[in-house]
Amino acid sequence: MELNELIEKMDCKKSISVILPCYNVEAWIDRCLESIVNQTIGLEDLEIICVDDCSKDNTLNKLTEWEKRYPENFIIVESPQNGRQGQARNIGLSYASAEWIGFIDSDDWVELDYFEKMLNAANGKDYDIICCGNRRDPSKELTYFEKEDASEIKEYIVSSDEERKPYIVHPPLLYNAWGKLIKKEFIISNDLFFPTNITYEDAAWGSLVHLYFKKACVLDEQLYHYFVNDESTILKKNSNHHLDCITAQTYVWREYANRGFLDRFPDELQMEHIFSGYLPALKACILRYEVPDYNIYLLLRELMLDRISGYKDNPYVKQGYLSEYYLILLSALDTQLNKEQFLELAENVKKIGL
Repeated sequence: MELNELIEKMDCKKSISVILPCYNVEAWIDRCLESIVNQTIGLEDLEIICVDDCSKDNTLNKLTEWEKRYPENFIIVESPQNGRQGQARNIGLSYASAEWIGFIDSDDWVELDYFEKMLNAANGKDYDIICCGNRRDPSKELTYFEKEDASEIKEYIVSSDEERKPYIVHPPLLYNAWGKLIKKEFIISNDLFFPTNITYEDAAWGSLVHLYFKKACVLDEQLYHYFVNDESTILKKNSNHHLDCITAQTYVWREYANRGFLDRFPDELQMEHIFSGYLPALKACILRYEVPDYNIYLLLRELMLDRISGYKDNPYVKQGYLSEYYLILLSALDTQLNKEQFLELAENVKKIGL
């Protein structure tokens, strides 16, 4: 895209900048974009920024065709190197001109009134974030949900550290970037950019979001289709990118310290780290490998001992916030399991779930 054309596009303000990280999604990108360009809010309100993350298939050509069809609405950006979804979203943010940001994963899709309902909820409320419900959807075609009754809207307002504490332990907005409208100014002013070159970047980003938002709401309606694809990054078996689950939590723990949050919320962040750090990483090393990876367990245990080893003294644990099952899983931190014991634990996790 020529520089003058890009400047002209960015000068034409839209209501929402929709950012799609795109990597090898030629099979799914048309479905995703079809659900976006037909939004009931009207295409004139949408700026659609597609960041191709060095795809090796026909994704970029497909994106270019969409830009030709809707030149006033599409911005296609080619990433100089593959940096995974975090980098692609950050690049998209640098091009975004609208007040609101909507992240959509390019193999997912949304209901036709997705943006209309989210913006209607925002009307005059000064929210930082608006969230909606989602459903795991294995459909290969573009399908939509049966319409629900009018959705209930639940509001979350934070004006002090005390009011924030329960939202750290039980995050009401979930961690994913998708399924939300977020004020661009909220992201920029709080330096809420994504870690790059790793998967599981959402977990790190979402953890920080809950430490900054002041006013948010959740629509109790499923408007986002989360595509269940066994070949997706998160579900793919026997890939060492699942180690990024640990890397992402190392990143966010460092951010907690650098931003002064460990001093303000020590008990809450320890609990949050159990739920978003230890347990998901344990799940990854057990469920994402044909043979549960004992070495990942050893690495996870070593890292977590520095952060949550005193969990038994945490007031939330003493108040019964953790189930007996979770306490059993945490006991694998207290005493190092041998390989046979770890595989026995893994079998129980596979039977019961996590």
